[in-house]
Amino acid sequence: MDAEELFVYRKHKAAETIQAWPYEKVSKNLSDIIDLPTPGAAEWTPWDQSFYDFVDLHKEGKFLVGNVGEDSWFLFAPASGELPDAGLWFILAPQMKAKGVLGNRALVALREVATDRGLI
Repeated sequence: MDAEELFVYRKHKAAETIQAWPYEKVSKNLSDIIDLPTPGAAEWTPWDQSFYDFVDLHKEGKFLVGNVGEDSWFLFAPASGELPDAGLWFILAPQMKAKGVLGNRALVALREVATDRGLI
């Protein structure tokens, strides 16, 4: 599967799995869904803190969560007030754990999916 086919596949999977989560659920479960260490633990880093900061920054808006295949997930915060669309990706595979910030193309695709599903 080339990069474009993978993008189309993941957008389709997002459309199948996307769901709204309230701030409380995201905040309570963040360390589990993104596999973060416990705040203040020896392995805690500013990068880890940035994920909590992201959730707190968007708490007045909406959160959309979904699986885009295998062990790959997203957390999408549609634009709210002064804040633009933003999101995170994370992989929770047994052999690999990773997390990062969604790029613009993914944000545009997730906005389209969420709009089509009537979630925004």
